[in-house]
Amino acid sequence: RDDCYIEIANLKEGIKEDPCESYNEAILCYNKGGAKDKYEKLTDKIINVYIKNGEFSNAAELVFEKAQKLLENIKDDKKKIREILDLYDQALDYYQMDKSTTERKTNKIKEAKADLIILNEIKEELDQAKYIYEELGKFSNKSNSGKIFSKDYFAKVVFIYLAYEDYVTAKAFLNKYYCEEGGS
Repeated sequence: RDDCYIEIANLKEGIKEDPCESYNEAILCYNKGGAKDKYEKLTDKIINVYIKNGEFSNAAELVFEKAQKLLENIKDDKKKIREILDLYDQALDYYQMDKSTTERKTNKIKEAKADLIILNEIKEELDQAKYIYEELGKFSNKSNSGKIFSKDYFAKVVFIYLAYEDYVTAKAFLNKYYCEEGGS
């Protein structure tokens, strides 16, 4: 059944129609059937079609989905973790190419990236995780409903400093945060 969708997609490509819907149906079949290799190859093919058509936001979403799928089965595999981080960067690049992309979409990927760095204790990337959390906190602080989340992001920055026994910088960051918040 999944091969039928691929045949339909190939035919659509031949007559210059958008094949992505048929490819997506095939992906769902591969995903349910556990055909991981076929899933990955087809996902890459769809990403390339999206890029060729200038649909960078769709490509970004599919790259992010691919990263999340990999994340389900990594089991402390450092090579896979690096691959996922690279996929997050790739998705962010595609979003930057699409001028209509909202900050919320890119922030979701940035947060996933920072969380992955922290959960896997990738020391060479910690500065990047701190930067991401601080930027997410500042972004969330722009709206009243986001202020709750900003405190979580800023707390994550402090926890990173504390986890690596940098108490002085943790305290300085907290002071900076409280000054920006007006002491609340």
